[in-house]
Amino acid sequence: ERAVRLGFSPELPASPDGNDHYLRGLWLLAQRGVERNREAEAQLVRAVELDGELTQVWLPLYQLRHSLGDMDGAREALLRFHRSTPQSN
Repeated sequence: ERAVRLGFSPELPASPDGNDHYLRGLWLLAQRGVERNREAEAQLVRAVELDGELTQVWLPLYQLRHSLGDMDGAREALLRFHRSTPQSN
């Protein structure tokens, strides 16, 4: 829980934006475990629903989905990540 010691609050604010969901998703991902990974996936998906400009979401979402065995979802996230990189534009 080094992040918490450094001042990160794992709780979402009253009106979370995409970045709040992104950071919460990363925090959950760091906790490890299948249930935490499912929660992290939901947070990352919500982040890009709220803010489509959060392209940094796609790589951890790919890794998460791959680890959960969701190969179709992993492929989709990897393609979205690739499309968001400057060399692919």
